Order: sequence, then structure tokens, then C-alpha cells
Amino acid sequence: MDWSTLAGYGPYVWGAYGVVALAVAAELLGLRLLRRHTGDALREARLLEELKRRERHSARGASR
Repeated sequence: MDWSTLAGYGPYVWGAYGVVALAVAAELLGLRLLRRHTGDALREARLLEELKRRERHSARGASR
């Protein structure tokens, strides 16, 4: 694509490019935050599962 040919277009064209660029950037940021939140929740669930397993194991040992 020859970007020099777009120099004559009005601000509405460049504004549209800007809006699309902002929308893409916002989507990428949202996905990154969601991935981080999902990873945190998964780590927490794994830790809780490990704690539950340890408590079950120690409860069995104490009842003997």
C-alpha cells in the first residue's frame, strides 16, 4: 500500500484509522489483563487444591 497517496484525504479518514488503532490497542490490553487474571485465578485454585489435599492427608494420619 502506498501511504503517500493517503496524504490528501481528510481528517475523517485519519480519524477512522486512529479509532481502529485505539480499538485494537484496547482489545489487546483487555486480553492481556484477562490472561493475567485467569492465570492468577488458576494459581490460586491449584494452591487451594494442594492445601485441601494436605489437610485430608494430615486428617487421615491423625485419626489412626
